[in-house]
Amino acid sequence: MEQQIGLGSAISIVGLIVIEFLALGRVANYVLGVPVRAALAVIAVPFIAVDAISLINPEGIYESLLRPALIALFIAQAAVFLAYPLYRCALDRRGWLAPSMVAMLAAALMFYGLYNAITEKLFT
Repeated sequence: MEQQIGLGSAISIVGLIVIEFLALGRVANYVLGVPVRAALAVIAVPFIAVDAISLINPEGIYESLLRPALIALFIAQAAVFLAYPLYRCALDRRGWLAPSMVAMLAAALMFYGLYNAITEKLFT
């Protein structure tokens, strides 16, 4: 049973990485106007390089990249939560206040996480 759970977790993580990789290619296409395939090729090179380097010292690379990854995560999530009220208001002029308040609360939690990721010792 433990092996199936581990395999399911690994498949889930690989799927998430692939989806994020494709999303980055589309964001680069939208923001920079470069073709998606070219953006994916440029994005893939540093990821593969870091993967190859991480084989030398997996724990060291994990410790080195954990804080920047958490900081990027909290900033990206805060940006989404802060932009959501503008999107919601454009969709529905009357029913945007309550969802916007929830989005602001979520953004505040992301800023709290960002503060902790920057200032606190990471326990792994």
